[in-house]
Amino acid sequence: MTIDSQGVGVDSYTRVTKPFRIITTNNYVKEYIDTQIVLEQWLTVFVNDYKVATLLCSPSYQELLAIGFLQSKGLIESAKDIKKTEIFREEVRVYLEKGNNLEQNTKPVISNSQLTLTVKDAIALMEKFDERSVIYHATHGVHNAAIASREEVLFFYEDIGRCNAIDKVFGKCLLEWIDTKNKVLIISARVNSVVLSKVTLRGIPVVISSAAPTDVAILEAERLGITLVSLRNSIMNIYSCPFRIV
Repeated sequence: MTIDSQGVGVDSYTRVTKPFRIITTNNYVKEYIDTQIVLEQWLTVFVNDYKVATLLCSPSYQELLAIGFLQSKGLIESAKDIKKTEIFREEVRVYLEKGNNLEQNTKPVISNSQLTLTVKDAIALMEKFDERSVIYHATHGVHNAAIASREEVLFFYEDIGRCNAIDKVFGKCLLEWIDTKNKVLIISARVNSVVLSKVTLRGIPVVISSAAPTDVAILEAERLGITLVSLRNSIMNIYSCPFRIV
């Protein structure tokens, strides 16, 4: 397993799982097997020494999670807003250039992106996404999220929380100055209104998920010009703004 740090590698794998012996059954016969289980931890996020939130998460890429979370809350707009970060075992402290003015900006962005995908493009992206889902296939205990261009998965992260995995991806995009307004978000979880609120802040035009979205998410996606797609076993369902799937 040699995927880079934007995907799943040996280092990431050992940080978020541990060996565990369980009892399993096969044709009603019990046996002991060795497997992997996922780890969890509490992570407290501070902004300028003010406690903002405590998150239950996987113990990996805490800085990206904290930064993505703060962006989702409208406290950060770009990397230039960040003065410095301090990372400890169970907390991340983010210091902002604007000092203690913690005004939130969570205005959604209407997507007018010209990005389009073919069905073949979408299936190829989901296959690449699945190839990186090593921890999920080993444990079935994490959610995955990735940001992609039409051709490639750019960044991939996993977490026990679906929103955490998404925030890690967006935290990476912010620090790398990646414009998300012409990118695709791929997730392993259902798109609900909370997930969609994170998407609308970044102006992402296409979301591909392995699960069907909720009714509120569909209505909001249609209003804001976002294409919602569920894709599993090469079967695609398009729920909003179908003009981007050509």
